[in-house]
Amino acid sequence: MRPIFAPTPGEAGRADVILVLGPATASRLDLAKEMIEAGQAANLVVSTNSGHERFGARNLQTCRVDQGYPVHCEQSNPFTTQAEVGLLQRLSDENGWGSVIVITSRTHATRASLYLARCYSGESVVVWPAERFSLAHVVEQYTYQSAAFVKALAITNDCV
Repeated sequence: MRPIFAPTPGEAGRADVILVLGPATASRLDLAKEMIEAGQAANLVVSTNSGHERFGARNLQTCRVDQGYPVHCEQSNPFTTQAEVGLLQRLSDENGWGSVIVITSRTHATRASLYLARCYSGESVVVWPAERFSLAHVVEQYTYQSAAFVKALAITNDCV
């Protein structure tokens, strides 16, 4: 199914699971918690990456402390968007989930939606937290994400 692109988190509706794509920043984890507390999902999947130490402490807290709802923390192999969606599909098959709210960054949403449309059999929606970044960060991210999107179209056009 095609993902619904870019609603605000409150408009995302209800899903079986929320997936926080890596790196699982504090703002992404906070949004996931708010959405679960609002009843938009009952399960959380956090895509972890041990290589991003600046995000590690928050991931560990979310993954090791009882949150009052099921939390699945796992690192995809490799740590790519394509493999993260493959991880989501595997966990969905194992747990009977048919819908997901994916939390990522605004600059990553288009590529994440592409892989969801290609590689996830359930319904999906992509949202992102409201964040302010420097102009340099925005330019860097749009440059990186644009190149990664071309790669997704031309090279990594299958599912993991």
